[in-house]
Amino acid sequence: MSILKLCHRILLIQLGIAICGLLYRSTLYWIFPVAEGEPYGWGDMIDLGFYLSLLGIMLILIGLALVITLKKRYHQAVKINILAIVIPLGFYLMHPLVPQLMG
Repeated sequence: MSILKLCHRILLIQLGIAICGLLYRSTLYWIFPVAEGEPYGWGDMIDLGFYLSLLGIMLILIGLALVITLKKRYHQAVKINILAIVIPLGFYLMHPLVPQLMG
């Protein structure tokens, strides 16, 4: 498998995680209660897991884009970097808006 196909598949996984995270925020997040006196609950920890996985995948994709750059495919490396950064950024910006959009 070529490195470009691998990057495309990882980008699809990253997009899928972002969509699942937004769906989770709009539905299941509200099921997990926050204990009295605690600032965060289990729902927040799961939410943090979604975001940290997006950031981890972003770092992997940036590293793969550097390898693609060594092969003199600059245009493709730039596209991969842009998408790898835009997906977590979009998740971060959409995250607080999802509950407002749902109800």
